[in-house]
Amino acid sequence: MIFFKPRPYSYEQNKLRFSYIKKRYGSFLSFILTKILPYKTKRLIFLSSILAGIKNITNPDKQLLRKVNEVLEISRIDEAIALPMHYGDAIWSRLLPEGIYLKYLKYPVLQLSDLDKNHLTTTELRIIANAILNSTPVWMKYGSRRTMRNDLFELIDILPELETAQ
Repeated sequence: MIFFKPRPYSYEQNKLRFSYIKKRYGSFLSFILTKILPYKTKRLIFLSSILAGIKNITNPDKQLLRKVNEVLEISRIDEAIALPMHYGDAIWSRLLPEGIYLKYLKYPVLQLSDLDKNHLTTTELRIIANAILNSTPVWMKYGSRRTMRNDLFELIDILPELETAQ
């Protein structure tokens, strides 16, 4: 039993719909990921991959996974964080290949791995967080800018604690 009959779209209408998707999301796969991935999964991928980019982690051990999950409460299962961490460096080196350009700060260009070594002011952290958020693909965005920025601040705050876990 068919409740409604789908309306056929003309070639021009389909072309407009797909051009909108391409402009807004970059690709059809990105569009699908944006619509399918739940909030918590996007948060898990974002935070664990950015952490891997900062700390240059490709094969995290169980102790590090447990520590990250304790502090950030990303997942119910610690091992779920491992896959995005494994690909984190690849993801973020493509999104920020030349690093983060910081116009008015003392570091003209900052690599993700430098976040771990530098003691940054709140203003510098905000500028860096905004640069990272501007480079984040649409499918990985899981909340408001403020929510994602606060999560990044929290992640950067726990970096010294993670030294003991590695």
